[in-house]
Amino acid sequence: MGKTSQADTKVNILLATYQGERFIEEQLATIAEQTVNAWKLYVSDDGSSDETLRILSEFADRSDRKVTITPGPCSGFQRNFMHLLATVPLDAEYYAFTDQDDRWLPDKLERAIAWLDSHPTELPLLYCSRTLNIDEKNREIGYSPLFREPPSFANALVQSIAGGNTMVFNRKLLEIVRQIGTAHTIPSHDWWLYIVASGMSGRIRYDPSPNIAYRQHGRNQVGANSTFIARLRRLRMLKNGRFRSWNDQHVAALETCRQMLDQQSRQKFDDFKEMRARRFPMNLYFLRKGRFHRQTLAGQLGLFVGVIFHKI
Repeated sequence: MGKTSQADTKVNILLATYQGERFIEEQLATIAEQTVNAWKLYVSDDGSSDETLRILSEFADRSDRKVTITPGPCSGFQRNFMHLLATVPLDAEYYAFTDQDDRWLPDKLERAIAWLDSHPTELPLLYCSRTLNIDEKNREIGYSPLFREPPSFANALVQSIAGGNTMVFNRKLLEIVRQIGTAHTIPSHDWWLYIVASGMSGRIRYDPSPNIAYRQHGRNQVGANSTFIARLRRLRMLKNGRFRSWNDQHVAALETCRQMLDQQSRQKFDDFKEMRARRFPMNLYFLRKGRFHRQTLAGQLGLFVGVIFHKI
């Protein structure tokens, strides 16, 4: 399939909303200001009773019918995004997630498309990035962790490296996700796309330069993982078995599409299951054999401890 110019490339943007009146107008404005203008916005709203739908409707009126608004499943943000993946038309070259309360940098789509356009369309392609974190008043408060190891299936099985709000991906990856099925119970849509793309011979770009301003506020469904408090929270989740439960969900979903994994990934998936099933010291043997790793020293230490105590 031939490539179009960036000016002609069509992007379907997937927005899951719920009670988003505080910040959604700012986010919509940053979408409208993108240097790539050939986009359509598909919104799945989970029953908002505030001004969200009015703001969206007014934006749609100003956007030359580029906006489609439909009812969501009303089962949480993850189900809402998976609903969008299941229902968005397969008529675009690229797809992008957006949250309702962030701010896109003006060249977010342009930068993503420049990388996506440089790879074959028959491969699943996923672009994601670091984030600039902002507070409720748009003040900069830091950055998400900078990851230096290349994306891989061995990393994806134990860590999600980027938020869905930074992701842009191609139609091939969406087709694969639909082929697997979008009704699986999984922790998050973005982590799942990272696992699928890396396990099925895909190409993944983690951009160290932020492409969005990620707003931190009291109603975040998932906040940044770059503060001391956030790390303590994740340690508590490890102790309480949350990560093991999430991995149970991933294993169950991957079992349904094991034959779709490339050969190397199938072997790593088997090693991952052995690592989770075995006791010390064999669990550490499979940790090393599969080269499962997180992107930071603290994360890797947490993984090591979690494997020893059967919490992964």
